[in-house]
Amino acid sequence: MGHVEVGHVSHVLPDGRILLNDVSFRVGEGVTAALVGPNGAGKTVTGL
Repeated sequence: MGHVEVGHVSHVLPDGRILLNDVSFRVGEGVTAALVGPNGAGKTVTGL
């Protein structure tokens, strides 16, 4: 079975606000999921 699993993700915004703190989730096969939020909210993943 295919899936995407993300574990123990944390992210702090440049101004020091904690956006994510030790977040884990799994998106199962056949599931449609989206990450939504306003511009500048930190949705883009960089540095991988």
